[in-house]
Amino acid sequence: MLLGNRVAVVTNSAIALPPEMIRDYNIRLVPPIFTMDGCTYRNGEDVPIEDIYAYLEQDKPFLTAPGSPYDYLEAYREVAQWAGAIVCLTIPKELSTMFDSARTAMEMAKEVIPGVSIQVLDCGTLAGAQGLIVLAVAARAMGGDSLEQAIAAAEAAIGATGLFLLLKTVRYTARTGRLLGVLAGVGTMLSIKALVTIGNGRVRMVSLHRSMEAGIQRLIKIMVAKVGHTRVTAIVMHSGYSEEVEQLAARVSDQLPCTQVWLSQFSPIMAYIAGPGALGVAFCPTHLLRPESGDSAF
Repeated sequence: MLLGNRVAVVTNSAIALPPEMIRDYNIRLVPPIFTMDGCTYRNGEDVPIEDIYAYLEQDKPFLTAPGSPYDYLEAYREVAQWAGAIVCLTIPKELSTMFDSARTAMEMAKEVIPGVSIQVLDCGTLAGAQGLIVLAVAARAMGGDSLEQAIAAAEAAIGATGLFLLLKTVRYTARTGRLLGVLAGVGTMLSIKALVTIGNGRVRMVSLHRSMEAGIQRLIKIMVAKVGHTRVTAIVMHSGYSEEVEQLAARVSDQLPCTQVWLSQFSPIMAYIAGPGALGVAFCPTHLLRPESGDSAF
């Protein structure tokens, strides 16, 4: 394949994919930034994730920001050394300025790397669900598909991918100032467990529960109904390992027609939003991730 026909994939680093998948599919990551205890870090690269989870349990300042346009421009310049087209996938523009940063960098790149086609797509979701969409595009790119085919793969995956989050408490999410509309009506019941779903750029409340077990049961019931007999690849996420993580992963594997189930930690910024002890499940039809091999495992 000619160099100019190759497609590169750029995204943020909070996508919950296994590191070996990111490496093998040559996905270029742009890490978001966060500040705690007066020090600035890039998505946990310089501090153990367990230390971040412990810090989040305290009422101390924790500031977040997406990568800057210059960070995205640098990523575009790097992959343009071997690719003639780039697909950049971001979290919803309704929830972050990440999309704007990537688009600004796209405009800047017209002068810096002319001749390279760049498309910035809003995934409408985040965390593991975004990761699965990214993987669908990267699989097409790795297979030698065109930019148009890669975009079509992204659109198909966006329409078929699901994400559910089970918040152990709404205290941390309420503290961030995010999702206020979703949490309206919960009031002072900060110990309540909230099951939410994210898609099409919107966060929607699904149900409220008094225990994590009840929330997990509801989550599995909804997923079984949504997935049906379609074979899926799933990512089970958490912000602090516990027996509940094992139980959720086992139930997803046992009760859904899964080709594969990955276990992943929430990124620092996702943990900040969802709070310590939160759980999440993302899923996507496997045939969209590996169209050339049907339902076979990775």
